[in-house]
Amino acid sequence: MFFAAGATWKVLLSQLGDEEIREFLVNLSETGKNGVNNKDFLLKQVKEIKRKKYAISYGERIPGSMCFSAPIPNYKVPVALSVLGPEIRLKNKKSEILYELENSAKSVSEIISRSIQK
Repeated sequence: MFFAAGATWKVLLSQLGDEEIREFLVNLSETGKNGVNNKDFLLKQVKEIKRKKYAISYGERIPGSMCFSAPIPNYKVPVALSVLGPEIRLKNKKSEILYELENSAKSVSEIISRSIQK
């Protein structure tokens, strides 16, 4: 059993196809108070993450923490780049962190694409 908590986990899940996501959800277990244990709600979150190309979580895995995560496309398996830290330090820098995270994820994806083409 596993639980759906944290931005990174959800970004990794968002890179799968619908059928693969449903297979994973068969084993979804209950989580702490901040995690997701409703499969329909989790699917809705995953669709939103696919659209936005990032996720943010607040204390879902570690109380008082904040996690930003973005997918890194063009790899064989789902990969994510994440920033995790104390919410008190990160919440006021949300826009700046998202900007840097998305640009960094794009750069890593481009490097991966170039290495695959060789």
